[in-house]
Amino acid sequence: MAFQFMDTVGGGIDFGKEKIIDIYPELAKAKEVTGQERRVLIADFTKKYYSEHKTELDAKLREIREEWELVASSYFSGVDQIFNNPTWPHGDYICYLSIFNCNPRFLETKSFQVYQGLSDRTNYIIAHEMLHFIFFDYLDKDEQDLKNTQDEHRIWLLSEWFNDLMLNLPVFKQFGENVDSAYPEVVEFSKQFKHKSKIGDTKSFFEVIKPVIN
Repeated sequence: MAFQFMDTVGGGIDFGKEKIIDIYPELAKAKEVTGQERRVLIADFTKKYYSEHKTELDAKLREIREEWELVASSYFSGVDQIFNNPTWPHGDYICYLSIFNCNPRFLETKSFQVYQGLSDRTNYIIAHEMLHFIFFDYLDKDEQDLKNTQDEHRIWLLSEWFNDLMLNLPVFKQFGENVDSAYPEVVEFSKQFKHKSKIGDTKSFFEVIKPVIN
C-alpha cells in the first residue's frame, strides 16, 4: 500500500507526504526513486518495522477488535435504520491493521485497512469503510441510472460525503458528533447541495442530491 500510495494525491490530500513520509521520515528517500528500487526500499522498511514492533502491533490489533465488538451491534442496527433493513453484499469482511495512514478499502474483496496510530478513531474508520460496501451495493441495485451519469471521481465524492453525513446522525452518535470530512475536496463538493439538513437516511440523501447533480 505504501508503494501504491507514495505518488497518490486525491481528495485534497498528498498521501505520500502526509500519510506516509510525515509519519516515517526515513521513507522520504523512497519518493526519490521509482520502480523496483522503491518497492524494495519500502518492503525492507516495513518488514523491519513489523519485526521490531510485533508485540505492540499484536496488542493494538486485539484492542481494536475488542473496541469494535462493543459498538458493532448498535452500528449494524443504525445501518438497518438508514438503509431500511438492507441485505449486505456477500463476502468475508476483513479489517487489516496497517502501519500506514492510507486506510484504503477494496469493494471486490470486502476488505479494508485501518492505521494503527489513530488511537480513539479506529471505530469511526471501521464504521466509515464498512458503510462504503453497503452504499455501493445500494447504488448498483437502486440508483443505477444516477451511477451511469456520473464519472468515477464524482461517485467517490458522493460516497465520501454520504458517509460523513450518515455517521454524524444521532443513530451513530457512539462514533462521535460533528466529525469533519477527512478530504478537503469532499467539503468543497458538498457545498453545492443546499438542503443538507433534510438528509436523515439513504432515501432522503438521494432525494436531495439528484436534482442538483444530474
